Amino acid sequence: SDTMRCATAILLAAAASAAAADTSYFWYEPNMDAPNQDLRWEGGDLASLRRACAADSACLGFNTDGWLKTCVTGDCLKPSSETSLYVKKTAPMPAGLWPKPTSVSELSGVALSADPSTFQFSASPGSSSPVLETAFKRYQGIIFNPRLPTPPLPPAETFEATMGGARRRQPFVHPTATGSLSGVVVSVKEVEPPLQMGVDESYELTVPSSSGTVQISAQTTWGALRALERLSQLTWWTGKGTAFTVFSCVITDSPRFSHRGVLVDTARHFMPLPSIKMAIDSLVYSFYSVFHWHIVDDQSFPYVSTTFPELSAEGAFDENHIYSQKDVADVLQYAHERGIRVLIEFDTPGHTASWGVSHPELLVPCYTNGKPNGARYGANPLLNSTFEFMGKFFAEVASVFPDDYVHVGGDELSLGQGSCWTTNPDMQAWMKAHGETDYAALENVYEQRFVNVVSATNKSLIGWQELFDNGINLPSDFVVNVWKGGWQEEMSKVTAKFRTVLSSPYYENYIENPYSNSGDWMGYYTTEPLNFTGTAEQKARVMGCETSFWAEYIDSTNFFSRAWPRAAASGERFWSDASVNDPVEASGRLHAHRCRLVARGIPAEPVEGPSFCRDEYDVQYNPPF
Repeated sequence: SDTMRCATAILLAAAASAAAADTSYFWYEPNMDAPNQDLRWEGGDLASLRRACAADSACLGFNTDGWLKTCVTGDCLKPSSETSLYVKKTAPMPAGLWPKPTSVSELSGVALSADPSTFQFSASPGSSSPVLETAFKRYQGIIFNPRLPTPPLPPAETFEATMGGARRRQPFVHPTATGSLSGVVVSVKEVEPPLQMGVDESYELTVPSSSGTVQISAQTTWGALRALERLSQLTWWTGKGTAFTVFSCVITDSPRFSHRGVLVDTARHFMPLPSIKMAIDSLVYSFYSVFHWHIVDDQSFPYVSTTFPELSAEGAFDENHIYSQKDVADVLQYAHERGIRVLIEFDTPGHTASWGVSHPELLVPCYTNGKPNGARYGANPLLNSTFEFMGKFFAEVASVFPDDYVHVGGDELSLGQGSCWTTNPDMQAWMKAHGETDYAALENVYEQRFVNVVSATNKSLIGWQELFDNGINLPSDFVVNVWKGGWQEEMSKVTAKFRTVLSSPYYENYIENPYSNSGDWMGYYTTEPLNFTGTAEQKARVMGCETSFWAEYIDSTNFFSRAWPRAAASGERFWSDASVNDPVEASGRLHAHRCRLVARGIPAEPVEGPSFCRDEYDVQYNPPF
């Protein structure tokens, strides 16, 4: 069948029993075998082969001819035109922890019951705060959600497959609860410290093995929020009434990188406020920390400025495609309550066509055959009025957006032969007077003055790598956002002096073939962000990474299916230890996480190949007629 031919994973969950939680599953390798690695011939159908291999510690997999195997990795693997291979894998219960915590102990299938009508959320003395109290109300609904998938792999129900790829379901049998939980108590050392780059998000989460309370201890309120999200991953609906199961464990956890961002472009296609809030929630569910808001660009200027309201009045698509100051404040509050930083970006000197609709004097006039052609391009580096305007505008930006950092762009200024700047006589005269032949010198004039203007607002700056590449005299706390190809070499150069955020290998707005040998999420997952030449000190300057969703072909109709669970795959590499990098092990957990997102109303696309979630995504369509 097509399914058997596709290079995709079929995860077969081991049969669960009330006495023990067997968490073996099998990764499907089509047209592969492990010759001369036979343990014994077992025969039978796929289900019996799986059971036999799961029960034998010496068995590491089996082929479709019925042979159990002792080696199924590395040099043991060979292509085969006649057989395929099932590789045995194991995962802790529950299988859907995503991203993988720093450490998990005492997670052995022991479970406790939790009743949403009596389960209490509380803070220890001195730990309470408005953010935490709001989170308690939110997670009451998130944790005790009857749409939550049930473990193990796949999270809806275990299933068995025939050799032809057909599947039949087997209900998951929950382990017998050894006691009950009365609630969760959260202890925080630093109550709501500023939510900024580098804030401590570590936590410890303890679910006892007998009746009692869940204990969460965190250095900051923001770490406590991550712990509550993790608790939601440990809780499963039993399928009966309001009965929920919470698995006993001790989790100690902290992120690998502080800056774990998703770039959302609302200029090329507008994203309504409810969709932005939904996007922020989806970041929380995958342990991201930054909503990088690329709010304006050439195509539209939806931000309503109080200083220059004409920018959006004339530069937005229309009056309905704007973000008012109330909208922006709403987004900022919504994100803050969830521990998400909002990194705002206003990109100059390129990407400014929408600015010029209301303020054409900001942009350089373009010429053809020595005459103005009516077009304008790029913020004018020769006029003092340009920088006076930018100073006033970014003073407003600094007052509206609370993050220490503002993203100032600085990329993709077109300076090729015949481009606007090269045909403008004022620009040509400046070049001649200064003995320059490369128009990048004029770009540097703009960028240097611009960086000085924005720095005067007491904001720290992050910008695209061109600002570093062009030799601008950057502030010592500048963060270089690396986005171009050849990122390993660039990272080696940048981190010799500056801190950096890596975006280059995570442009996930591109659609790639999910039936490739690695699957497109695996390509992002297997990318190691510190895989560049540099000292330990240089690699410590990597503040984190971002996945990007540029919106040429993305809006609210397809953002969420494009982003998830692909961004979750990258997100695990940003949160978890560098050693967590095996896509085979990750695949089952990612499928479980995808079903969790679907259960929470996020239309995340399937991980790879045919599969199912117990509760499929429901569009809730209301015909307009």
